[in-house]
Amino acid sequence: MRDISAAKRHQANSDAFNARKNAVLEILSHDLNGSFALVQQIADFLRQELPAAAGARVPELLSVLERTSRRSRRMIRELVEVEFLTSANTDLKRDRVDVGAVLRPPLEELQRCHGLLGQRFTYALPAKPVYALLDVNKMTQVLTNLLSNTLKFTPDGGQVSVAVEAAPGGVRLQVRDTDVGIPADRQPVLFERFTPARRRGLRGEETTGLGLALCKTIVEWHHGTIGVVSAEGQGSTFTVEIPGADA
Repeated sequence: MRDISAAKRHQANSDAFNARKNAVLEILSHDLNGSFALVQQIADFLRQELPAAAGARVPELLSVLERTSRRSRRMIRELVEVEFLTSANTDLKRDRVDVGAVLRPPLEELQRCHGLLGQRFTYALPAKPVYALLDVNKMTQVLTNLLSNTLKFTPDGGQVSVAVEAAPGGVRLQVRDTDVGIPADRQPVLFERFTPARRRGLRGEETTGLGLALCKTIVEWHHGTIGVVSAEGQGSTFTVEIPGADA
């Protein structure tokens, strides 16, 4: 006989710590980062649209707000992405969900935000429920990262669309755009950590080279696949496929 009560207490404490850490990371990555993103975009929009009266400090203050929001988003993104990518035992909280139903709210919010900023963003959801076992927060992060990456390289007036549909054995999520495209020699390393394929966005947005690697990690945690088809000057299509769950 061996007393394992101490080991069980240690494991319980470890599980509780990891649960709290993951909850904090999810709040940072989803709620706080999203708020900073909206503040940044609105500040940029107002700075460009408001007439600059002589001696007015509003444009300068809006620029400060935009830069501060951008720096805050970058710090949050780096913290969250590095932590998720280095945590081999990050637990998924997967539930059987109707994928279209759970992705509708974030897609509606994204469409509303980008519509206010004059960007053409559309989405399509399946007419009938399509079920999968998802960690909704983490899969929403995949969607947000893919759209953030796409919009960085889509010129003003370009088109970005998301389609969620049933696929053989599961569900398919596609993000299409009319961006500048990805050079063929960069595509094989696109999903690597700190990828050499990283580059600044069309408006000077910085990147850590971790966003798409994080998407790949989360998708593989769901036993799914992610890939891209792209040609320079013709846009890109990112495709995620996740196994389905019977209705």
